[in-house]
Amino acid sequence: MAYDATWFKEYDDLYFEIWRRVTQKSISFEDALEEVCKLNRFPLRQRRMEGALECDYTMMWMETEYQTCTKDIASGVSTCLLIEEKARKLIAEAVQMLVDKPKSYEQYIRKKIEIARIIGILPPDEDLEE
Repeated sequence: MAYDATWFKEYDDLYFEIWRRVTQKSISFEDALEEVCKLNRFPLRQRRMEGALECDYTMMWMETEYQTCTKDIASGVSTCLLIEEKARKLIAEAVQMLVDKPKSYEQYIRKKIEIARIIGILPPDEDLEE
């Protein structure tokens, strides 16, 4: 638990806020990051955001992480409450996958289900939600 709090705290909310601005305002990642940085709502990640705004390499690294976290969210979707909740959940799951740590049993099963879909044992569009 402490591991998760140290490495993941605020990342999901940060990338969600950036996603919301990119989607609603149709602005670039860099512009959205600058807006979120000015809000000063994520003190644990503030220095990293400022560093990204000053250094192209850090900006590229954060944008790559952002793209990884938001790749499963349908592009061009309207930002209604239901879609925002699903987006928040997908971003939170993706953030947890960014850090190399021991995998849980749930992650192991999800990987096996993904493989089963790829080789055709399960239909590709079947959702895991119950």
